[in-house]
Amino acid sequence: MKKIFLLIILISCTKNQDGFKKQAQDLLKPFKVELKGGLQSGMKKGGPVDALHACNILAPEILKKHNLEGYSIGRTSHKLRNPLNAPENWMLPLLEEYKNTNMDSPKEGQVVFAKDFKAYVEPIYTQGICLTCHGSNIPDIVSDEIKTLYPLDKALDFKLGEFRGLFWVKAPR
Repeated sequence: MKKIFLLIILISCTKNQDGFKKQAQDLLKPFKVELKGGLQSGMKKGGPVDALHACNILAPEILKKHNLEGYSIGRTSHKLRNPLNAPENWMLPLLEEYKNTNMDSPKEGQVVFAKDFKAYVEPIYTQGICLTCHGSNIPDIVSDEIKTLYPLDKALDFKLGEFRGLFWVKAPR
């Protein structure tokens, strides 16, 4: 009888986890699409400096637009550019867990249950467009603008495919 009860609990938890994972992915998708579109548009319009401004100005606006009541979404990293994206304590072990993954051996997103909240995280891997502002050969004009906008920047020297950070969704439990 105990085994059947435990199996029912496990099935229920798995369904809750899968349901929240899908919901979180659905919430993140338009945010990611809009953010990437803003970066690409900035790059086409005026090059990397405009793309940097798009990220600096658009990202917070896009976040506000996509945060729903009771849910919050965002991004964070182990090498921050914007201190407003600093990880919450619950994110620190996850950043550590993902840090040595890459696009060649990616780690899937995962659901986390805590006492007061549930969350979903998924990795951000460095793509080609990212290297213009996050790589090791950043043009001086871009580097100067990064220093102006983000004087405490640590989000440099990434390589193609390397783990860059996490997208996250958090909701009350």
